[in-house]
Amino acid sequence: MFCQGCGKEISDDTKFCPSCGRPVGSVDAQQARTTGSSEAKGSNSFNNKILLIIGIAVIAVLLVVIMVIFKGKKEESVSDTPSETSAENTETDLPSEEQATSYDDIIGSWKRSNNVTGDNYASWAYEPIQLLEISSQGILGNAVTETVYSVSAKDVENKTEGGITYHYFTGEMRTKPNADNGAERLKTEIRLYINEDGKLCYEIYTPQDKDWVLIARYRHPDSDS
Repeated sequence: MFCQGCGKEISDDTKFCPSCGRPVGSVDAQQARTTGSSEAKGSNSFNNKILLIIGIAVIAVLLVVIMVIFKGKKEESVSDTPSETSAENTETDLPSEEQATSYDDIIGSWKRSNNVTGDNYASWAYEPIQLLEISSQGILGNAVTETVYSVSAKDVENKTEGGITYHYFTGEMRTKPNADNGAERLKTEIRLYINEDGKLCYEIYTPQDKDWVLIARYRHPDSDS
């Protein structure tokens, strides 16, 4: 090899140049150290850039996740709170308690118009009520000289079936007297409704008939029909 100082040829195992005394390999070692340091700095710089990119990516992902969670909670909160419009529609579509329990169509005084005869137990066994007094407080079923039953309005069940509004309650009916015993009062299931002629129809249910049987019709006292 040759000395880096004077250019004289020297042996490979020589540590100092015999001509100029320069240490052999010092420049190479220095260059090696310099090259190694530069490579190390370049490697550290590259690693720092990688870490910076990873950090930015992680922060971006976290921000997206937070936004999605916040949006989901906001939509859930909006869906749980009914709007004024939906509330108004609900009130319109659903009948109020007063509407559901009203029997305004039969309120008034009703006088028996005629009996309805038939081949059934109810028709020949019971004496129809003479006069019905119906108010918003309740129903009074009166015979000629006495009140047979008194029913509170809250005990009247109102149902619309087949376009007809029926009013159900439990009252008492007097049986017709016979030779064995006199008239007696029996608890009876009763329902009232208005027919197409505007008359109040009076039906009772008996275990013997196993059906609702019309036994009388009623009209307003001031009515001619």
